[in-house]
Amino acid sequence: MLTGNVWGLNTAGASVLEDVSFSLHGSYSAPDSASSCSGEVDWGDGSSDHLSIDCGNGAVMSLPVLEHEFSDAGSFTVNVELAFDTDSDTVFRQASRTIVVQNTVPSLDLLPPTPRASVYDSVRLQGFWDHPDPLQDVTVSVDWGDGGVHSVFFECLDRDFDWSHVY
Repeated sequence: MLTGNVWGLNTAGASVLEDVSFSLHGSYSAPDSASSCSGEVDWGDGSSDHLSIDCGNGAVMSLPVLEHEFSDAGSFTVNVELAFDTDSDTVFRQASRTIVVQNTVPSLDLLPPTPRASVYDSVRLQGFWDHPDPLQDVTVSVDWGDGGVHSVFFECLDRDFDWSHVY
């Protein structure tokens, strides 16, 4: 089995957000007789990385920092498997950790709206939204405060809006 503090997020207690890089840390101990050592991390989202690790002659060693970005929200089981070739066979050590990835909230930037309006005046609202995932779609809504609500679904590449409302 992997030894020591096998897993820890780079910021204790922090949520993992989609499209934001995070790091996992761990440690392991190879058999004294290991002549070659390798590893693989399966991120649980269809991607994996090869690990180059030192055999360490039985000492407790730190895994290289594992960095990854999940492109979707959800629960993912990350599996790490280390293989140690000895004189007689191959010894495997495994560890897994479930990572909960939360959706990243899009940002919204507005240009200053019309400062004042009288009855039957038109108010203009312009802005754009952004998200770390360039393929993210979003619905933007504005409540005009008089019972009128304007909602528009934007596909990923359409990020600007320019709306008018008559009071």
